[in-house]
Amino acid sequence: MIAFIAAAPLPHACAASAPLACRKRPARVAACVNASAEAPSSLGAPMPDVSDAASNGVAAAAPQLYERNGRVFEELTWPYVSQLAARLVDELKGGRWDLVLAVTRGGLVPAALLAEGLGVRNVLAATVMFYTDNGDVFYGLHQPRFLAFPSAALLQGRRVLVVDDVWDSGRTARAVRERVARSGAQKVAVAVLHFKHESSQAGRPEFFAATTDRWVLYPWELLAVEHVKK
Repeated sequence: MIAFIAAAPLPHACAASAPLACRKRPARVAACVNASAEAPSSLGAPMPDVSDAASNGVAAAAPQLYERNGRVFEELTWPYVSQLAARLVDELKGGRWDLVLAVTRGGLVPAALLAEGLGVRNVLAATVMFYTDNGDVFYGLHQPRFLAFPSAALLQGRRVLVVDDVWDSGRTARAVRERVARSGAQKVAVAVLHFKHESSQAGRPEFFAATTDRWVLYPWELLAVEHVKK
């Protein structure tokens, strides 16, 4: 059982206004910025201070900031990601979900956390190629390309929660959501950890935990970063 850090309820993700959001993962990170990190905010409201998790004795360290070519990256810790996931779980508990569909690769860990928190045992994956690890579109691609996707029989009549790490342009998540709907799902919604408001080309996700104007580096991506450094 995965333990979530307690979090204050998150306002509904479809509020009319939202601040800046985030970019996807860089392949490499350089010098650290000697500054304190500003916690992500959700729908304009400051996120609770996760460094004070006295309710369960777990300290969710604030994100670290790094600078690369004049751009600031936001490196998240596992406890901090758990805080974001807990906020999503609080929102999603109001609905009933038959299965969680993870968008690979970024959505695999968030999907596992949400499925655990919601008690959903049916977890599937959609493998979609569109962006590189640097956030650039793969050469020659004009729209997301599906490499693997659950059969319609697994989705038909089900209430499906599509999960990814970040909604940047939103085109990948939207393509997955539309294909799930075409497969005959009874209900489909998208949940992400971060929503990038200004770069979105496809509306917005139904649920998101936070927005930020920085490039976000998730803890599961640090393995790739360390590999590159070696």
